[in-house]
Amino acid sequence: GYRPRSVQYRMWNIVPDPRYVADPNIGSSHNRGGAVDLTIIDFSTKKELDMPTVFDFFGVEAQHEYMEHPLHVIVNRELLKNLMTNVGGFSIYAEEWWHYKYPPSDNFPLLDFQPK
Repeated sequence: GYRPRSVQYRMWNIVPDPRYVADPNIGSSHNRGGAVDLTIIDFSTKKELDMPTVFDFFGVEAQHEYMEHPLHVIVNRELLKNLMTNVGGFSIYAEEWWHYKYPPSDNFPLLDFQPK
C-alpha cells in the first residue's frame, strides 16, 4: 500500500539501512503507491498461513532465498510468490517475503499526502 514520503523519513531515522527501509531521498515503491505488503489467510480457519517470519522482520530469515525453514513454511512462501508474480504480475523484493511491487511503479512520481 501507499506510504507517505514523510513517513518514509521517520522510518529511515529509526532504521537507516537500505536493505530494509528505502532512503527517503530516493523513495520507494510504497511512496509511489506501487507496493503491497501481504500474507495469505486460510479462509476455512480464518488464520494466517505459517510464513518464514513475522512482518517487518529485519534479518536473513525473511529473504526469499532463505531455505532453513520447515518445508510447509517454504511451500507457503512459494505459494504467495507464485500468486503475486505469475498471477498478479508483481515482482518480489528479495529481502522481504511479504513485499511485492508493481513493476511500472518505478516510473510513478514520489507522493507525500495523508490519505483520508
